[in-house]
Amino acid sequence: MASERRKAMKQLEREQAKRDKKYNGQKTTNEILGIKSIAQSNKKNMMENFGYNLNQAWYFEKWHEKLILVGLCVLGMWKIFGWII
Repeated sequence: MASERRKAMKQLEREQAKRDKKYNGQKTTNEILGIKSIAQSNKKNMMENFGYNLNQAWYFEKWHEKLILVGLCVLGMWKIFGWII
């Protein structure tokens, strides 16, 4: 009776070790793709989010291309603001 109990306990320990090994090393899909969760995004203030977005990959790689894009966005916002007022 005691030996059967020990065998059952060892079997349970082995199964638990297999489960721990299987599930501890797995990452979620968002972690693999590098996508932040909504909760993480909401924790940061506006300037931190703006800085995070600037550090992300851009379609334009050179610094002057980014500067031109930002300049065009500013001019567009200025034009829209002129239409509103």
